[in-house]
Amino acid sequence: MRLEEINKFIDKKFKNRNIIVVSYTEPYVNFVREGKVEGRKGSGGLVTALEPIVRMNHGVWVAPSPGGADRLTVDEKGRIKVPPQNPQYVLKRVFLSKEEMLRYINFSDRALWPLSHPVFVKPHFTKKDFEAYKKVNKKIAENVIEEAGKNSVVWVQDYQLTLCSKYIKEKRPDLLVGFFWHIPFAPVEIFKANKYKEEILEGMLANDVVGFHFQAYAENFINCVNAFVETRYNPALSSFFYKEHETKILSVPASVDFEKINRISLSITKKEIEEIKKKHSLEDKIIGIGADRLDYIKGIPEKAYGISYFLKTNPEFMKKFVFVQLLAPSRTAVPEYKETFKEIKEAVEKVNEKYERDGWKPIILLYDFFTEEEIVKFYKLSDFCLITSLSDGLNLVAKEYIASKNDNSGALILSKFAGVSYELPEAILVNPYSTGEIGIAIKKGLEMSKEEKKEKMKKMRARVREHDAYRWSVEFLNALLERERYEEAGKEL
Repeated sequence: MRLEEINKFIDKKFKNRNIIVVSYTEPYVNFVREGKVEGRKGSGGLVTALEPIVRMNHGVWVAPSPGGADRLTVDEKGRIKVPPQNPQYVLKRVFLSKEEMLRYINFSDRALWPLSHPVFVKPHFTKKDFEAYKKVNKKIAENVIEEAGKNSVVWVQDYQLTLCSKYIKEKRPDLLVGFFWHIPFAPVEIFKANKYKEEILEGMLANDVVGFHFQAYAENFINCVNAFVETRYNPALSSFFYKEHETKILSVPASVDFEKINRISLSITKKEIEEIKKKHSLEDKIIGIGADRLDYIKGIPEKAYGISYFLKTNPEFMKKFVFVQLLAPSRTAVPEYKETFKEIKEAVEKVNEKYERDGWKPIILLYDFFTEEEIVKFYKLSDFCLITSLSDGLNLVAKEYIASKNDNSGALILSKFAGVSYELPEAILVNPYSTGEIGIAIKKGLEMSKEEKKEKMKKMRARVREHDAYRWSVEFLNALLERERYEEAGKEL
């Protein structure tokens, strides 16, 4: 779906309506550098997918902030107009104390996150963390209500804000409110370990529409609600009826801005590619790419050991092959993530020490924040992309890689446990827990003929182009509007 198409959609369906996006992630963040306050766009697929919609609607984005430089840029109500160079919508920051932020993150990332990604990391549930989580959700809801007009549509994002809609609806039952859960939803036998499961589920049922990437996640949610909440589910309508309120369950996978990434890729010159190759000693090398944020679910140590297996069984690739792993810092205050970074460094060092020859190392680890343009350059110059998630709700890196391959080159090696594998059967699918499978998949990807690679990439690009981030947004927002029309028709009857 092209940008002009979604612009028409917003003009037609939301002409007199205000869109309010609510998320844990800020679309723009501020920081101090050399005594000056600077800003940059927030990273991640969520910002990429939703920011254009709020911008076109001249809406509002509400998100928590730890303060710091963010406080220096807002008015007395926590508002700032963004983007900085061409203000088109309002970012409302909800400032949290250090204690609030720490405990809120603890419940989100040390309780709900590991519960939803069964990779042998134990979730931590404490009453103090949950009380802070509730307090922050309520505070954010109050800020949403301050910004909401008569016909506002509120779209709440992800596991950090499962109670927000409930607090909004208690004060403003007239508002149309939707919620999207962006990670896997745990099955009953795992979700029952959640000490606060009833409250979380009831909070989500306050929404008019609840969305998931895939039907498998939606089914897990449906089963959990049926197991732990007294309510009624109508499979014909895909709706729950809880306390005289209907909640529609929807499955539609998120995506990337295909056209934007494709444009960036087309604009990259041969000279720029050569400069990157020279900088990292990649000239005349077979190049693999990985692009992940720091997280134990991404299977990066497993990736390194898979590369080790590949070199052990295919020694002819020694000194001819380099794998570049881009790693973005994430949740660095959480103990499990500190340990994960240590494990990643140790795995990479171990593999490099084993195979190093004459200054050549098989793995280059680049730990930093990278711009979208920088990442696309690495995608463009690579011969294959390796994604080894141990558990992943979707994984937008796969779609970014596909969108960047405008010459239809390259092979995508993809974990069976990444949600996006449901959409991309042309990828080489692997079990990331098997280093042997990873090594064999790398060989397969490199030996695949140009014709076969081109055919597979064409199919994947066509699918990602058609089902892009804008289509995802439109489908969800349409579902919200349908709920309103359905209710109005019922009142007339």
